[in-house]
Amino acid sequence: MIGQRMSMPKDAAHDFYAATSGDVTPSGEKGLQNTELWSEASFFVMAGGMTVSTLMSSVFFTLSRHPEAYARLVAEIRTAFSSGTAIVGGPPLSSCKYLRAVIDETMRTAPPTTATLWREDDIYSAVPPPSDGPFVVPLRPLRWATVA
Repeated sequence: MIGQRMSMPKDAAHDFYAATSGDVTPSGEKGLQNTELWSEASFFVMAGGMTVSTLMSSVFFTLSRHPEAYARLVAEIRTAFSSGTAIVGGPPLSSCKYLRAVIDETMRTAPPTTATLWREDDIYSAVPPPSDGPFVVPLRPLRWATVA
C-alpha cells in the first residue's frame, strides 16, 4: 500500500503522504523522507483508521445499552437536520451538544486505542462489574458541562 502510494505523484491524492512528504514547508521545515515515511506509515494508518472505527463502534455499542441516551440523541439530531443527507460539518453539527457529550463520554469510558487499558477501581475509571450479572458501563454524558 505504501509503495503503491509513493509511486504516484505527491499531489495525486489529498492524504497524509501529500501533506508530510519531501518538500520544504512554508515555515522552512523539511517534510518526511522515504525512510521516515515507511517507519511512520503504520502509525498514520492506526491513527487515521482504527481509532475512528473503534470509537464509532463504541458509541453505537454504548447507545444500544442506554436507550434513554439514544432517544435524546435522536431527538437532537432530528431537530438539527431535516434529513440524513443534510448532516454535514458546520454550525448545525457543532450545535449538537449532546452528540459531542456522548462522544466525549464514550472516549472516557472506552478510549479508542490499540493498547491494553488496565482498569482500577477508582472514581476515574469504569465501575467494577456486579457479581450477579452482566457489566454495563454507566453512560453519563451530562458530566460534560455544555449540555443542559
